[in-house]
Amino acid sequence: MLTAALVPGAAVFVEKAHACSPIPINSPVELVPTAGVIVLGEVTSASWREQFTVHVDAYLKGPALKSDLTFTWANLDNCNRLDMLEGSRVVMFLGSPPAPQWPSAYSTFVFVDGRGINLPHGADLSEADLIQAIRSITGQYAVPAANADEGASIDWIGTVVPVTAALLVVFAIGLVLMRTWHRIDPS
Repeated sequence: MLTAALVPGAAVFVEKAHACSPIPINSPVELVPTAGVIVLGEVTSASWREQFTVHVDAYLKGPALKSDLTFTWANLDNCNRLDMLEGSRVVMFLGSPPAPQWPSAYSTFVFVDGRGINLPHGADLSEADLIQAIRSITGQYAVPAANADEGASIDWIGTVVPVTAALLVVFAIGLVLMRTWHRIDPS
């Protein structure tokens, strides 16, 4: 720090921090707090080094927005790059929902013979243990709706109409009681 302050130009040659050397993790649950979305799914299409699509079987963290997520390469550092193969089952720890970024190799577990493997960290857990470890923290296992008919909706006839009628009756009773009270005490 003293050299950078006293020698002109010394601070220019300092290397920037790099995402390729993350802190090693002992357990996948250490990735849960920093992830905005955690998905369990299968790679349905993959174009080598361009894009891939994951059919989401379940959201383990975050809103269950849609059943297919498409990731497009956005010129990120190659050391962090994860190349996916069609048919692979994965658990991915992603950023925020509307536009997920290409997942890092450090934050993705690929299932091989029922074992979740994360090569950079050397983590190797069974699929059931990995999912249970994540769910023990998030408490979530949300399956996205396959179509609009399966999604959340309001039962207008069975819920909205009766509740509205009940509110109107309570409001009418309140008006009658208020009118009666004003006859007793007009002040």
